[in-house]
Amino acid sequence: MEVITNYVEIRDEEYRLIRDLVYSRFGISLGNDKKTLVVGRLSKILRSHQYQSFEQFYQYVINDRSGKALSLLIDHISTNHTYFFREDDHFKYFREIVLPQLAQRAREIGRLDIRIWCAGCSSGEEAYTLAMLTKEYFQNEGGNWELRLLATDISSNALEKAQTGIYATENIERIPTDLKRKYFRKLPDGRWQVNDSLKQMILFRRLNLMR
Repeated sequence: MEVITNYVEIRDEEYRLIRDLVYSRFGISLGNDKKTLVVGRLSKILRSHQYQSFEQFYQYVINDRSGKALSLLIDHISTNHTYFFREDDHFKYFREIVLPQLAQRAREIGRLDIRIWCAGCSSGEEAYTLAMLTKEYFQNEGGNWELRLLATDISSNALEKAQTGIYATENIERIPTDLKRKYFRKLPDGRWQVNDSLKQMILFRRLNLMR
């Protein structure tokens, strides 16, 4: 079976090559049901580089010693749609169970500092959500707390967006009004930007959890 794009077609063997490469390097499993998605996301690369086949693109990726081609591949494969406060139950557990436990343990050892890791942070929505919840909780705890959050992802493009902290209105719809007023400002073009107090709490870094 072949999937057709405007310029190229992908053969089953070509898809297997790309699928196996993505799995071996990044641990991302792409089933046959993802073939159309993969073709759609990679077609722009093939057109811009004027590759005539997916095999040519595959050879480009595996022979590029700089790693830029591999980053380009995963940036297009791993992009996901997300938004603030996406999983209510998860964030409720974090606020009501995890944060109190962290505070208790920190006080027991006499260190008023909290370190949180957000792995697979994508374009930053989850990381900023965790940062808001953490700041809000510890503002009521008393003491001079030092709060830091490490946010990592495999996609350079996603991290670049996360670092700018600029989001469309639909991405922030679930943020409570009081938090939106406190931690965001509206830009002239209608988008919203995270304020500096929240940005300074987070360190964004590229990380492949499989390596």
